[in-house]
Amino acid sequence: MHDIDFTLPPDTRAEQARSLLEADSLTRAAHVIGQRPGLAKEKNQLAAQIALESPDFLPLVRHLPAERLDAIVKECVDQAQYAELLLEIARHYPAVVRPFADQLEDPQLMAALRAEAPDSWVEHLHAAYTRERNVAYIRSMGQVRTDRACSSLIRASKDAPQEHLEAFQLALENCGVFPDTRLSSIYSDAFRAYVVSCVESPHRMGPNTPFDVPLCLFCQTPAERLLSLDASALGEDYELECNPSFFWYRCDCDNGSYIVVRHAGDSLEGVMTAMTASPVDSPVPATSLLLEPFPRTSVVGGPARPGAGEHQVGGYPVWIEEQRFPRVPGADRAMMFIASIDLAATPQGQLSGQGGIVYCFFDDESRISVSMRQHP
Repeated sequence: MHDIDFTLPPDTRAEQARSLLEADSLTRAAHVIGQRPGLAKEKNQLAAQIALESPDFLPLVRHLPAERLDAIVKECVDQAQYAELLLEIARHYPAVVRPFADQLEDPQLMAALRAEAPDSWVEHLHAAYTRERNVAYIRSMGQVRTDRACSSLIRASKDAPQEHLEAFQLALENCGVFPDTRLSSIYSDAFRAYVVSCVESPHRMGPNTPFDVPLCLFCQTPAERLLSLDASALGEDYELECNPSFFWYRCDCDNGSYIVVRHAGDSLEGVMTAMTASPVDSPVPATSLLLEPFPRTSVVGGPARPGAGEHQVGGYPVWIEEQRFPRVPGADRAMMFIASIDLAATPQGQLSGQGGIVYCFFDDESRISVSMRQHP
């Protein structure tokens, strides 16, 4: 892992990118430039310098135009040494790889190809489930993440055996619909996100919080603000009553997988979570999260790739291990997915050596936010 200075202003980032292109280490250049917003010319130039079989190519895939990747897929679809590259292309551009699906068997690759797949794929999976009663087809339908997939899951669940209902509930939730209310479980306006200097975005990361923060009970180290979203800058799809904040611990103590807080006016209250008695200082530099509108709701299909800096706001969660959404404490109501932060690709992660992905959920009615971390 190569450390990145996320506090650089845009002009300095561009200058750094040009310097990296002239340096000897394409590995560092790909890692750094791949996590920067913009720089399309530099990303394409760097891609042209890197051999396809090199892992250095992977950070650039999501930034390249689909028409360029189309030729690459045709070249590598049946060659084992390109398996990781093919998966990365499928995660970001499933439609480019989907025509070759009949030649592919890898389950992770097929999961990526299902994201926003045509209705014919859904009907095939529905028919297979009806015929075989195999729960694997339920999960596969959920991975398509379209209206047709949701309606097929609901239809198939009506005459499913009792022991399959939990699988249907998980699939529906991750397909964008709460199974009990049929309301949306996600925000459909999806953004690819980049960690940048603190003056470039209203969505704050790191120190200078005006409120108490969660606290590790074991070593008394305050947690770090991972993200505060500015509701006014998110668009009409969000319509939030407050600016939700999410946190993660700086220490390695065993604090479990969740941090839960309630937003109460201008303050925060811990929910089954210890809090500091006042705002605290932090060694982590202040940054912000720059949002870039994404053309697909899915943002990314298939398995998550921790460490790649694939932060997102809105859209569907890209899980390390797929699971149901957390519930509002004291209520039988699921919380909406709103963001995910790749911990290793933040100043906090670089300073602490922590990894994994923190998934952020929010319930606007109770104003409770949940930060939930998964490890590979």
